Amino acid sequence: MRLLRDAVTRRLQRHVTRAAREVDALGDRAFTPRQLRAIRRNPDIRPMYRGNRIDVKARQLIKNDHYLQHLESNYRRGPDFRNPRTGEWWDMTTEASWPSHVDKYGPNGIRLDTSGR
Repeated sequence: MRLLRDAVTRRLQRHVTRAAREVDALGDRAFTPRQLRAIRRNPDIRPMYRGNRIDVKARQLIKNDHYLQHLESNYRRGPDFRNPRTGEWWDMTTEASWPSHVDKYGPNGIRLDTSGR
């Protein structure tokens, strides 16, 4: 089971890294017009919207990956991805935000790094 979890994690991380790199390469063009207006009013929210754009792009990539079809995906509530058979879950977030995700969703979670590295 651990080998399967590790393989799923590597595959998810590959998609998240690709999404982060694509979002970063686009710069301001990655944001919706509404997000861009909000960023211009308050530059401190740029990281939040960057995370949103990575989330949207990564979910598109993951949705098209037949190897990951067994995962449940939740955009509004709970962890980003969950294996319903094992209870393991994955969430796209920064290292600094990870502890709050564990507090919220419980053990068995795996962080998907959104840094793009």
